[in-house]
Amino acid sequence: MSHHCARIHIISSHHQEHTLCAHRSCSHHLEQVVRALIEAGADIEKPDNQGWTPLMSTVSNGHEQVARALIEKGAAVDHALSNGATALMLEAQNNHEQVARALLKAGADRSKEVTGYAGWTALKLAERAGHTAICRLLRE
Repeated sequence: MSHHCARIHIISSHHQEHTLCAHRSCSHHLEQVVRALIEAGADIEKPDNQGWTPLMSTVSNGHEQVARALIEKGAAVDHALSNGATALMLEAQNNHEQVARALLKAGADRSKEVTGYAGWTALKLAERAGHTAICRLLRE
């Protein structure tokens, strides 16, 4: 962990580096690093080259505490990729129930559809993947 803290200190004056480090930290489940980056001014909404926000990276890896940290700081839960996929849709395919709960509690829109696929919502994706707990949650 000290390696990451040192990196935060070194890059603290470079906004672009904050964002890159935030994406990497989110995908590696480093809650304290993410919180420190947020405090240092990291842009938690800036997407990477594929359009993924730090929250999307986090939920796709099932990191509940990191997701909660980003949500607490106001991360947009309904940011969509170019195909319309949202963090909730990514989560529905990955079967991390507590992360899905956190997204829903933060107001994630369960009715959004994947672009060009009428009816392909988070629920449809969870059903297709056989994630019954996520399906139950999305039907509540």
